[in-house]
Amino acid sequence: NTVSLTNIQINNGYSSGNGGGIYQIAGVLNLVDVTFLYNQAEGNGGAIYLTSNAMMYADNIYLYLNTANELGGGVYAWDGEVEIHDSQFYYNLAGSYGGAIRGYDNAQITLVDTSFFYNYADADYDNYGSGAAIALNGSSLIASGSGTGGYDCEFLANNDYAFGAVY
Repeated sequence: NTVSLTNIQINNGYSSGNGGGIYQIAGVLNLVDVTFLYNQAEGNGGAIYLTSNAMMYADNIYLYLNTANELGGGVYAWDGEVEIHDSQFYYNLAGSYGGAIRGYDNAQITLVDTSFFYNYADADYDNYGSGAAIALNGSSLIASGSGTGGYDCEFLANNDYAFGAVY
């Protein structure tokens, strides 16, 4: 199954479990010019939750002020592929790991020309949280620039309890 979303906003979503904006079970999720704003999950993936074997391709997406009470304030990817180009993650919050993105159990995350500003892990202030922008557990990360824009991947003023922007 393939889901493609273009030129939309997903705002004020809420889940008592995972995926405040989108919960993708396997298949492919294509996002182009999509904004996620004020989404919340009591579990993982404040804006987007990807289950095992899901693939997400995103171009020009914006994730602002999304919250997961547990892991991955913006995106939680479990054993899938995530490729994000020309996108921005601002002010996303996770209760513990991965203020913007949490990769878990063989997730493969590729970032090109993507910015991470003011994301926060340990939003529950229990002095337990790492990977203010990105937290990985048994996963891989490739971050690069396309060589055509004014910047590559940027990390600025992300904050957590222990280990910095990428953990």
